[in-house]
Amino acid sequence: DERDPSTAQHSERVAEYVERFVEAIALPDQEAARLVATARFHDLGKVAVDVSTLSRHGRLSEEELRSIRSHPRLSARLLSPFHFAQEMSLYAELHHERYDGNGYYSVPQRDIPVEAHVLIVCDSFDAMTSARAYRPPLTMAEAVQELRDKAGTQFHPLVAHAFTAMIEGQPVQSAMGPSQLAALRAEFSRIPTLRLPRLSSLLSPAMLGVSFAAATLAAIGIPGVPLALTTVFGVSTVALAGITLAESLSSRRRRRWAWAALAGGGSAESALEAAGIVGWPVWLNWTAEGALYQPLAGSEADPADVADVCKRALRVGFASNSGVLDSGAHFAITLAAGDAPRLALCSPQRLSRFELAMLSDIAARTVPPVPAADSEPAKLTLIDGDQRASSNARMVGTVIIDLDVFENVRVAAGQLTAERVVADATARLRALLRAGDLVDQLGEDRLGALVLVSDVGQLEVVCERMRATLSEVPVPRRATNINARIVSAVNAEASDNPELVSVLRRLSGEQRAAS
Repeated sequence: DERDPSTAQHSERVAEYVERFVEAIALPDQEAARLVATARFHDLGKVAVDVSTLSRHGRLSEEELRSIRSHPRLSARLLSPFHFAQEMSLYAELHHERYDGNGYYSVPQRDIPVEAHVLIVCDSFDAMTSARAYRPPLTMAEAVQELRDKAGTQFHPLVAHAFTAMIEGQPVQSAMGPSQLAALRAEFSRIPTLRLPRLSSLLSPAMLGVSFAAATLAAIGIPGVPLALTTVFGVSTVALAGITLAESLSSRRRRRWAWAALAGGGSAESALEAAGIVGWPVWLNWTAEGALYQPLAGSEADPADVADVCKRALRVGFASNSGVLDSGAHFAITLAAGDAPRLALCSPQRLSRFELAMLSDIAARTVPPVPAADSEPAKLTLIDGDQRASSNARMVGTVIIDLDVFENVRVAAGQLTAERVVADATARLRALLRAGDLVDQLGEDRLGALVLVSDVGQLEVVCERMRATLSEVPVPRRATNINARIVSAVNAEASDNPELVSVLRRLSGEQRAAS
């Protein structure tokens, strides 16, 4: 509050919007109070962002942008040590995500709880209606229309619908209808009044053995209980105690084998194999430059799973560091300890508590591999020679697309939003073109493309489709739509346009490097 009163005031206003919202949809008191408290703390991570950066009128450097993008995760790190704030930390971490998955951290919609979507809508609405150093505020009507326009892309449609009805003074139930309101309310998590143990814990041999032992003692002390039933309880108790002891001895033996493998100079792979754990380990290294995790060395795990694990390692708000990846594989990641590498495991089967504990033991007793100084993440091959040979396309069209939108959007909604609009435009062009074509960002407002075509006429048709696609890219209120300027040529090397020649050589060089 003392460092940046404007952020403190913004947080209080967001909390007021959240309080009105949860009252309008009649959320239960405990859940409502938790969400209102989260709203007050959601920008806590801005303590690490320089105040001059937050109030900057002009352009921000890459370092300043990374600092701003990091604040939701720092909010989560500050909240997560407190048991009462476990869920709050997750909601705060995701308050700059989007419904379409294109937010700060590109978290997919299925992983964003509806509580975070409420914060996203309330935070965005207050940001739009508040004066910023780089732009004047929107009117209430303009901000409401922005929420409606971006519902289903930036904002959760049901949350946006309910919030706009509340702002306009309409009863939410009459504006949405009872079925939609019920669907929205059903998405909220409930705070349990009594935390019951997991069913798997209750059905473990140790717990069942204790239960049968208690039943045996009770049966002995109750007159009239058949001797056969008492005998069954007693035998079951002894059998389950034997199973529990065998499991314990097996776990200890597997742990000793794993430690022996490490003592002999073995790797994490050999220790996991000695412990009988099925899976593919991968070390994750924190890179401060990109504020992300990257694999330290090659792994037998699927590259898509490794990329997914690297993303999930960043998720501060998750109380658990294990779960299921997008591919269906199971994963576990050791807890973060500063910037030290973390050990992750991808497995085709669910990991037991012993295996999760063993992974932490191995990480603590293993020295991570040292990355090669010249190692770089592999690039994707964007032009496939075989695909080109089998196609009717025999010519390469070079295209330069000037968007002329970055500064316009920056002034209207900020630099981060301007970057997102350009990224959205790039993604839409990639979706429009074929797998063998290449689209890349040449500058903050300029894109380049290599397109496989059969003749000049086909290239002109492709350019018109590009122009139409770009005109549909959504931009913030008070910013003008993209009206792209496109220059193109077939066989640009032979043209008299030096810019086209330069783009062709640059993109061709990138394609060769990727191949």
